[in-house]
Amino acid sequence: ARKGAQAFDEAWLPLTDDGGGNHDCLVLSGKQAGQIIDFDHETGGGRKISPGFSAFVQRASWGDE
Repeated sequence: ARKGAQAFDEAWLPLTDDGGGNHDCLVLSGKQAGQIIDFDHETGGGRKISPGFSAFVQRASWGDE
């Protein structure tokens, strides 16, 4: 991670992997518990992308569209 970037937190459960070190993660504990956040290998993590797992799955693209 670059200087100032947030390290990967053990409370984040990776749900996706783009092969380049970036993930969408389910937050398991703490203030953001239940939310889905992104983790970028260069800038760190924390940007909320979904309020929860259900909403994350509902808007997912499964590649068959």
